[in-house]
Amino acid sequence: AYAATKMNKEGSDRLYLDAVSYFQDALSYYPDVPYFPYALLVMADIYNRLGINVEAKGYLNLILRTYGDHPVAAEALFELGSLNVKEGKQDTAIELFSQYLEKYPRNSRRMDVLVALGKALYEQSEFVDSLDMLGRVIEEDPGRVYEDPDLLITIGNLNYQLGNVEKAREAMVQAVNLYPESDEAPVLFTRIGDTLKESGRKEEAKKFYELVMAIYPDSDFFIVSAIRCADLFENRAEKEAQYRMVAERFPGHPMAKLAVIRLANIQCQAGEYATAIETLREIMSDNLKELKDEAEYVMALSFDGLFRQLADAGHPLAVVAAYENDKTIINRFDNPDIFERIGTAFLQTKFYGQAETLFQRAYRASPPAGRPTSLYYRLAVTLQELGKTMQAMEMFHQYFENLEKTEKNPEAYLRMGQLLAAEESWESALSFIQTGSSQSESDLQMAEFRMLHAEVYTGMGREAQVPDLLKSAINLMAPAPDVSNGQLSGAHRSLGESYLRLSRFPEAVDALDMALKFCSESRPPDLLFLFAEANVKAQQTEAARDVLAEVIASGDAFWARMAREQLQTISLGERLELQGEGQGSGKTSGQ
Repeated sequence: AYAATKMNKEGSDRLYLDAVSYFQDALSYYPDVPYFPYALLVMADIYNRLGINVEAKGYLNLILRTYGDHPVAAEALFELGSLNVKEGKQDTAIELFSQYLEKYPRNSRRMDVLVALGKALYEQSEFVDSLDMLGRVIEEDPGRVYEDPDLLITIGNLNYQLGNVEKAREAMVQAVNLYPESDEAPVLFTRIGDTLKESGRKEEAKKFYELVMAIYPDSDFFIVSAIRCADLFENRAEKEAQYRMVAERFPGHPMAKLAVIRLANIQCQAGEYATAIETLREIMSDNLKELKDEAEYVMALSFDGLFRQLADAGHPLAVVAAYENDKTIINRFDNPDIFERIGTAFLQTKFYGQAETLFQRAYRASPPAGRPTSLYYRLAVTLQELGKTMQAMEMFHQYFENLEKTEKNPEAYLRMGQLLAAEESWESALSFIQTGSSQSESDLQMAEFRMLHAEVYTGMGREAQVPDLLKSAINLMAPAPDVSNGQLSGAHRSLGESYLRLSRFPEAVDALDMALKFCSESRPPDLLFLFAEANVKAQQTEAARDVLAEVIASGDAFWARMAREQLQTISLGERLELQGEGQGSGKTSGQ
């Protein structure tokens, strides 16, 4: 059986299985032979070589259970730990190697176990413990570095991970000098360059990167070193040329895509957002795998910068158009700032439905603790414009809860007052009006507060105080440069309606006449009809007839019918009045 194992120098599976068969026959004939545990160990090794780990582990565990005090148990424990490393079960391997050191502190395989344990700890990112373990190996057996190239490489990587760049470089230089033909040599050269870069020795770092590029011109190491070398260039043109060279020379290579991302990042940082987007567009449709997050991060920064640039220039429609053009890409991002910025553009252009969708997405994507008050406010305004009163009020409440005490936003108080007034919550509305008007920043805004105040007073039954508020609002509006005729017309109309409710008819006529004068294009039939009604009540019948005739001529079917009925009522009233006068006159003459 041993002979069959040793003769299988080419690792033939069939010969290994023959050897196993011989061992099984021998052990079945001679179960008490002293070689039994050794045979089990060799069979475990054969199954390990065959990749049948379950069988290998079964034989090793059998040795540990049955021959725990036998010298071969130490080797079985080590091999079992190594098998678990092979399977990626580092935690179990660490436990087994630790048992070995505790049980066999002076065993001849101690150094092998220390190395294996150190490497298993490294795989588990237990860098401090791993470095301590491998350091003990070097201390107890300095010559070990000449036997195991991985030892110095791992120590170098551990020091690098722990930020000990000088010690990392020392170990890596020693490794590359001892093993210049190692497959790890280009990695070591590159990593030595990294340690020099992090030590501020940029020119020396570039030489190492250039060395890798010269020795390994068609390899992955060339790409990595070229990119890292480009990162060290001070001149933007040199950086871009290096990144473009990598992208063009190795099309489709994942690291070439990294070069494209770095190129786009330079453009983004320079404020060339549209250019950066076009640079990245070429690779966004590819399967980026581990580079996906980095590419999307730069793409998101670029879109955010572009939208901010367009918004600052006062082009919300351009923001909307850019989003619509690339929303398939943009919707991949989980960036609340971008969606708030785009939503703001939709809000400014009065596309309220789309604005709400984007603001809601920004709201969900941002953590409550970091959610900006601007988002609460803009979402609340959008909901109000969409007529979603209760949702708007709830969002305004959240806005006010998160508003800094020193921060002022009278517009928010005005809008909240409007919502509460619509719900006839007069006292609450009044409270918001009073707070907001004290923060008012312009005469026109103060006029809006006075108008709303008047509406609330009307709802509260305090009509006598309404005209003064409305006249004050009109006086504030009139000289304002950005006031519209529509606003002035509306204010005068509200004043006229208040005078009508107070039976102050001549004043109502004057106010409604002013409302009509501020109508920009045509005189609305509903306002004309109201003006006619005021004239009737002010006993200015002829003026009322003229106005009602204008309503009929407007062509509005509803108001024309109402005007005809009003004219009939006026005529009937006049006839009744004449009859009354005639009867009174006849009685006098009969007497």
